[in-house]
Amino acid sequence: MSLQYIGIRVFTAVSLAAILSLAGCSSGGNGPEPYDVEANLNRAWNYFASEDYDQALDKFNEVLSHSENNPEALLGKGWSFAFEGDYDSSFTYFDYAIDFGVGTADAYMGLAVVYRDYPDYSMGMLIGAAVIEADSFYVFSERTTINYKDAHLIIAECAYLLGSIHFPTAHDEINYLCDLLGEPEPLPDPGTLPGEEYEILMAEKLEDLSLLISD
Repeated sequence: MSLQYIGIRVFTAVSLAAILSLAGCSSGGNGPEPYDVEANLNRAWNYFASEDYDQALDKFNEVLSHSENNPEALLGKGWSFAFEGDYDSSFTYFDYAIDFGVGTADAYMGLAVVYRDYPDYSMGMLIGAAVIEADSFYVFSERTTINYKDAHLIIAECAYLLGSIHFPTAHDEINYLCDLLGEPEPLPDPGTLPGEEYEILMAEKLEDLSLLISD
């Protein structure tokens, strides 16, 4: 056997091994793992649960860079901005989340909170009612302390703050929550008290209910 023939065989074997190696790499055998959207959404919500809203926003942005217009990430940004007090950004991302198909009750609840605090009491009352209409026993899965009782309270607070024309709505919502929670005592009929006393009593009930629901 000639040296030239041995050389050709060695070259061919080395070339074949290189090709197979490259083929193995291109098939993903040793390549980077695909981005796990669900796992990283969970990490973002964990930051949210621990009240680290900056880290939550960073992680939600990372998810959006891999999954454009991901509705859950958009929702998470809306809630994170809401808790940071950046209401304009919060409005934007809640609206995006609704546009791209997130469950509406989660986005409506966030919007109701933001409209109350913005403040835009008419919209707060309207969107709070939309939460109840969408899910009468609503609970926010990412923070279960936020639920339908908060929606009723927001409706009552906004109705009260809009003035006497909306007092009947505030009265009904306050008494619904008083009955639901077992305390404080429900409001009496408004005709049994002078207007000023009734308004003061309504404000006191709202404060009591706010403390009870936030516990």
